[in-house]
Amino acid sequence: MKGTLFLFIFLIGFCALAQKQSSNYKTIKVVVKDSIVIDSVSINSSRFLIRKKDGALLDSTFYKVDFSKALLTFNRFIE
Repeated sequence: MKGTLFLFIFLIGFCALAQKQSSNYKTIKVVVKDSIVIDSVSINSSRFLIRKKDGALLDSTFYKVDFSKALLTFNRFIE
C-alpha cells in the first residue's frame, strides 16, 4: 500500500514538473537587409525591440516599423 501511494505521488510530481512554460512572444534573428518582413500577421508595438549582436538596444532613429504589415525598414546603415 505504501509503495503504491509513493508511486502515485511520484508520478503526479513528475507530470507536474514536465510541463513546459512557453511565452507568447518569440525572438527571431535575421540577416540585415534594407527591409525585413518580420511576420505574416501584424506585430505588437509595445513589446517590439531590436538589438545588435552584442545585445545593445538599437536606437529607433535607425529604423521605421509598419506594425500593421509587420515590415521593418532601415533608415541608416548600422555598425
